[in-house]
Amino acid sequence: MNLKQRRALKKQKIQQRLVAEVKRILHQLEIEQEESRRFKYLSSMATAVAHEINQPVGIIRAATGADLADIQDNLFQPTELEPLLNKIYAQTERLKSIIENFHKFVKGDRQHREKVNLNQVVAQTIAIFGAQFKHHNIELTAALVETPPEPIAWANPLQLEEVLINLLNNAKDALEGFANPQIWITTEHLVTGETRIQVVDNGPGIAPEFAEKLFMPFESTKPTERGTGLGLHISRKIIEAFGGKINYLPRSSGGASFHITFPPLSELEELNDG
Repeated sequence: MNLKQRRALKKQKIQQRLVAEVKRILHQLEIEQEESRRFKYLSSMATAVAHEINQPVGIIRAATGADLADIQDNLFQPTELEPLLNKIYAQTERLKSIIENFHKFVKGDRQHREKVNLNQVVAQTIAIFGAQFKHHNIELTAALVETPPEPIAWANPLQLEEVLINLLNNAKDALEGFANPQIWITTEHLVTGETRIQVVDNGPGIAPEFAEKLFMPFESTKPTERGTGLGLHISRKIIEAFGGKINYLPRSSGGASFHITFPPLSELEELNDG
């Protein structure tokens, strides 16, 4: 090997080391951004749970407060005790369910795949986040498939919840300051045998020049302190790992529409068996 070849080889090795180092740094940055994104999810979930907990606690406080006042005034009747205890028990069961769902979301297994009822995932997400949207005066409406069969996808329910949370948070942020803010979530069967979830809002929509790179990493329409630019990128990776697709479409009447489409269950099962 002559001197020129040795120099070329040395230059090539240096370039390879530099490329490897850049990839390592980018990978580490993505991990850190992912941790930040997960922290944001948990913070958002914790806020939603706090709103949800307030309602049963308020019911218990109101019920016991009224009956304590009756006891002090010698107005409480023995026949009122059983309904009171039943009301308190029902609300404590509700509190237990809220806390268990939060714990499952935080600690649950995100690796396995199973048959997931899309209606149940949407209903679960709304049950947790509904109060938060009311707090922001946003009307959140669900229109779920009612006729059999149920909309089923081969997925991980917790990861699918994360995707929906990301889309809902994006819609909530986009609607800030808008009059009559609304978000719709729908599930549906397509004639192709596919199933679909749609998350739609009546906000400003997304500029065409940005829509083209919407799912690229580190791209965001939000200020740096409010968005990592990884939410939609990772959401697409999650959905594609399930064999599905997630796409953005502008609404003709204004706003944004995200479609999550899953292949027919038979194809997903074959893919999983393979």
